[in-house]
Amino acid sequence: MTKIVDKLFFNVFKLSKLCFRNIAELTPNGANNALLGDLICTDGFSVNFLFYKRKTNQDELAVKINQIDLKLEDFDLAEINNEYRPVSLDPGRKSVFTAALDLDCSSHLRCTTSEYYHIRGSTKSSKDQNSKKEAAKREGKEKEEQKQEEKGRGEEVLESSKDEEEKPAPFQESKKISLIVFGAGMFGKDLVKLKGLRCGAVGKLFQTLKRREAKGKLIVTTINEFKTSKTCTLCFSDDLSIIKVNNFKGVGVVCCKKCPKVWQRDINAANNMMAIATSICLKN
Repeated sequence: MTKIVDKLFFNVFKLSKLCFRNIAELTPNGANNALLGDLICTDGFSVNFLFYKRKTNQDELAVKINQIDLKLEDFDLAEINNEYRPVSLDPGRKSVFTAALDLDCSSHLRCTTSEYYHIRGSTKSSKDQNSKKEAAKREGKEKEEQKQEEKGRGEEVLESSKDEEEKPAPFQESKKISLIVFGAGMFGKDLVKLKGLRCGAVGKLFQTLKRREAKGKLIVTTINEFKTSKTCTLCFSDDLSIIKVNNFKGVGVVCCKKCPKVWQRDINAANNMMAIATSICLKN
């Protein structure tokens, strides 16, 4: 009976003008994207037809746009060592992020508040940076004039080997793809406006990483960072106490009562996230 009604509606109301070639595109056949609801509403001036749209599965949508959300369980530790460079990234509000590089956490990266405002192009930060640049230029000119005067007097100016050692090595792009383990503890929690703290930076950072993932430049996975900043990386003790240290404000420095080891809170969290990711890859 339903097929007869559908065919009647299709012929009477000329639904072919809505880009439907035949009634088979509006009846359940397992391949169509729209179904006719057999319901017509009118207010005397206009006519509304009810159609049902196929619900898109998230897995099918991910395949279509070539974005498959991978999890840490999909990776093997040997595969990570050979093909990827793991990075555990702990987002925050006082600092945009703190990251630990490689499985052994040999080095760390951090985007501070001043760097964040400089990237944004803040007026105050721009003025400070410009004043520092002008001061550096003046110092460079004074040093050059002093060197020229010393050369004119017949004095030899020797360059120390220490300065040559402190020059940074030339940048070499790694062939390994970055595997970023992103902490999911701040999702939806950084939108509350607090004085001196940024709002929405975590969401924008995650969206930027996902856009780069869509271009095939890196891989982003999320991890539960519960109690990562409250657990010691060395002895895995959760008995950490906040201590006061010069040049550090707030609760940024903690000390383990068991080891005892002093940690910067965000670095400790990034190290624990890397340890958890390694354990997941080992299927522990």
